[in-house]
Amino acid sequence: MLNSLLSTKMIIPPVSQKVVRRPRLIERMNSGFRGDDDNFACKLTLVSAPAGYGKTTLVAGWLAELAADDSAHNLTWLSLGATDNDFARFFSYLIVALQQIDTAIGAEIQPILESDTDHPVEPLITALVNDIDAWGGTRRPGQRCVLVLDDYYLITEFSIHTALDFLIDHLPPCMQMVIMTRVDPPIPLGRLRVQQALLEIREVDLKFTVDEATAFLNRLMELDLSAEDIKTLEARTEGWIAGLQLAALTLHDQGDKHDLIAAFSGSHRHLIDYLAHEVMSRQTEEVQSFLLRTSILERFSASLCDAVTSVGTIPVREAVSPGHPASTSPMLQSREILDQLEVANMFLIALDDNRQWYRYHHLFADFLEQRLRETQPEIIPDLFIRASQWYEAQGLVDEAIEYAFKSGFVPRAAKLLDACVEALVFNAELDKVLRWAKRLPEDVRARFPRLCIYHAWALQFEYQLDLVEPTLALAEAHLADSALLS
Repeated sequence: MLNSLLSTKMIIPPVSQKVVRRPRLIERMNSGFRGDDDNFACKLTLVSAPAGYGKTTLVAGWLAELAADDSAHNLTWLSLGATDNDFARFFSYLIVALQQIDTAIGAEIQPILESDTDHPVEPLITALVNDIDAWGGTRRPGQRCVLVLDDYYLITEFSIHTALDFLIDHLPPCMQMVIMTRVDPPIPLGRLRVQQALLEIREVDLKFTVDEATAFLNRLMELDLSAEDIKTLEARTEGWIAGLQLAALTLHDQGDKHDLIAAFSGSHRHLIDYLAHEVMSRQTEEVQSFLLRTSILERFSASLCDAVTSVGTIPVREAVSPGHPASTSPMLQSREILDQLEVANMFLIALDDNRQWYRYHHLFADFLEQRLRETQPEIIPDLFIRASQWYEAQGLVDEAIEYAFKSGFVPRAAKLLDACVEALVFNAELDKVLRWAKRLPEDVRARFPRLCIYHAWALQFEYQLDLVEPTLALAEAHLADSALLS
């Protein structure tokens, strides 16, 4: 499993020079420290707000200030995705993130996650807590550990919530967890409040004040707006940072900014639709095409963008072959486009210091994908297949299968699963076999007898015995038909 983990998910996002410093919020984050020793006053800092309120920017900036401090804080980060809704995968990522602090943390737990499908929550998390506590006993004076989980709202698996609740409840005082999310996680926050172990930063805290809006619009975006216009924009956007950013992009190079600002009205949804259309209309046709096509990607590199935006269309019937080559003639020079978008502050967020991996701001990605579905729905399956092929070529099978499913062309997903199902079973990743096989229609599974046999094996281990015989019957029927044809 370790070979299938993306290292970029554990990189703390770099802090841009074009950000508004927010000392009032940094001070709030620092209030989780205990002043009289090296421990934390709070076990959990919860940063909960809708998209576009600067959660990631705030926490990344706070970590950057901690990293510059002489006390040498130990900081680790994990960006979560929808594909992490698997107990073993989630905690494998969590352990690898913590091992950036001390390689001994979780060293004995990792093999269990890789070999045992029935993961006993309490013993595993107890062992993890003990490892963290052991590190705490050997740390240098002034050392603390901060573990950040970004985009936790994407996690829906109940067993993960249960295990994380147990971890937070027994977290050693040398460590604090920071959770960033659009919605509150289903863990008992009330208990943590009563224990005074919870620090909360919410939408009302993250909204830009008038002073912060002024710094952003005039100092960073160089719009030279009047105090009256800034107050109007701040009021219309209600301090919503993404709305202000969209407004700033719209106002650039406009002559009569005052009249345009006065015309802004409506809810956040209407505002983003209006402004995003204005932003898109100023881009070249090539850039617009690039933005729309890459909006289907959760995170991307220039190489992945080249694969997705390449000239020509892969016929869906041919795309079932894992070895089918994508076109090598890029429609766009993706590296150049990404550089231009980053310079233009076009909602592009770098995920590593080398500027190799990116994602779009969530709201902008939502807008782009919605526009793609409205204007070019016919190309969407092809884009997902191209992404699947690229991930397959990189040896990242989980992502390759997920993008194949998203394409709607399930025979490709079945072929990919069939190719790796034996390894999954022998590596005790039966949950993946069961989850993916369940998503395949019976008539598709029936075309892959090896997949059916290993699926039946996984069902037997999970005591779903009533499904074993029908699954084996699919394999037998296919093999009998093949024998007749030969």
